[in-house]
Amino acid sequence: MSSPDCKLYPNYHHGGIVKKIVGNILLVVMLPVILLGGLGCDLLPDVDYINVAVSASINAEVSNGVSREPWAGVHLQIEIYKAGGENEIFNKITNTNGEITEQSQATFKVYREQGVQIFVKPISGVLPLSMDGEIFDPSKHSNYSGGNAILPWLIIEDVGWGETYYWSPHITLSLFVSQS
Repeated sequence: MSSPDCKLYPNYHHGGIVKKIVGNILLVVMLPVILLGGLGCDLLPDVDYINVAVSASINAEVSNGVSREPWAGVHLQIEIYKAGGENEIFNKITNTNGEITEQSQATFKVYREQGVQIFVKPISGVLPLSMDGEIFDPSKHSNYSGGNAILPWLIIEDVGWGETYYWSPHITLSLFVSQS
């Protein structure tokens, strides 16, 4: 006596149904992989970085709590730093408006989770005459704010791999001097 399954599925005992199911699964899964591979499509990008082009505008000012003036003729050190150790350092002097006329520029290959920072600090110069015109002394005049900018990975990551993100921050270094 034969089993009822034999009448419904004549190849049941010979594994015909299982072979068809496995064959169809392999066809559905393997065919797209073979076709995509044959067309040269890569599932992963060729590059694993994003170019970041930095062009920073910088100015300096001095404040005594009552008035605020451009800091003309101050020698500034500008460091553009990429997490991971790369950096560019510039030494520039402000004009009569307290501005650096030539932008500080650098380009980095930024990899996953890295960011870019800019640090500006005064090196030497003379304070405005209205603020006693004394020579800048880093040990005495260390009360300054601003002078930095941060570009975190969370902003950069929206750009595609291998593409360029253009960052143009405006940075103001403000030195506070006490009134005499």
